[in-house]
Amino acid sequence: MSLSRGSIKAFHAEMSRNAYLETNKFEVILYPPQGFMGPNYTSELASSMTLRAESVNLAGRNISSFEESNIYGPVKQIPDGVTYGEDISITFVASQNMAERDYLENWQQMIYDQGNWDLSYYNDFIGTIDIYTISKHNGTNVSSKTIRTDDTQGGTERIFETGNNQNGDMVRTYGIRCQEAWPKTIGASELTNAGQAEVLKIPAQFAYRYWDRIDVTAAP
Repeated sequence: MSLSRGSIKAFHAEMSRNAYLETNKFEVILYPPQGFMGPNYTSELASSMTLRAESVNLAGRNISSFEESNIYGPVKQIPDGVTYGEDISITFVASQNMAERDYLENWQQMIYDQGNWDLSYYNDFIGTIDIYTISKHNGTNVSSKTIRTDDTQGGTERIFETGNNQNGDMVRTYGIRCQEAWPKTIGASELTNAGQAEVLKIPAQFAYRYWDRIDVTAAP
């Protein structure tokens, strides 16, 4: 970053006011289809999937275009559609009973019938995925307010402070909702006797159609 001497003070003021986001401050919430796992789907399991999400990619978006060459002079790019980024990749830290992989397998089993390999109707197996960035705000000019969101089918209530706050609480600062999501791939987890034992990870790829912005300052 190149700054003139006159800009250094402004840079420090900006960083003090707005700080910066860290890559390890995030939250992922999975909303599976209605009826997923029946009575075995609990708020504890939903919370565990959120807490054990070790990494996730924040989805991108692209405006597709074509070159308009039937003009004089340099060509120009003309938008012709909207495409969204690659699949959502989430890596989960495995518990001893592999409940996280069981969760993903059960969702995938809603997509096809293992007896005859018939595929289910699309609307019967799609869900949503919420991805939030999280940070601390230390500003003094904007008052905080509490929002409540039901982030599981079991109705578990989560409370977050939004806006700037002075008590150092972690807050959601940005969020997207990936619509029509479903688990496309359950990745392989390596088991080995070589070297020191490591924590088992469960990688997964979720397909989705598009994403919407979530207003993190508005109560539902």
